Amino acid sequence: MKLLNDMVKYVPDKNNFVKIIQKNIITLVSLSVNFAIQYNIIFDYNNTYFENVQINNWWSNFEDFFFYSFSIMTNSSISNIRPTSFYTKALSCVEVSASFIVIVLILANYQVIGESLRKYFKGD
Repeated sequence: MKLLNDMVKYVPDKNNFVKIIQKNIITLVSLSVNFAIQYNIIFDYNNTYFENVQINNWWSNFEDFFFYSFSIMTNSSISNIRPTSFYTKALSCVEVSASFIVIVLILANYQVIGESLRKYFKGD
């Protein structure tokens, strides 16, 4: 219980582990939502620009494109959607580049994360 109370007291520090993780998660989710909306708008414009997407309502397609966007960001295969036009392939490349830059920035913060954890466990 003391550790939990100490952690709650530690949260207001400006460079701590919890805030960095929160900001990173918010950034990654916001980026995925942004690109999912863009993919959905393109799909509404011309539904042949993507393969393996069923024509449903906007929210259902948004869900599919959110998972597609998240799979691009994490380089996983949780979605089987494939872009077929130049525009959708170019937008996918932009998302890959943006997620690479964000991940590099996250990794650049490891020193700050390590310092904040070191301060916490030393009791500074």
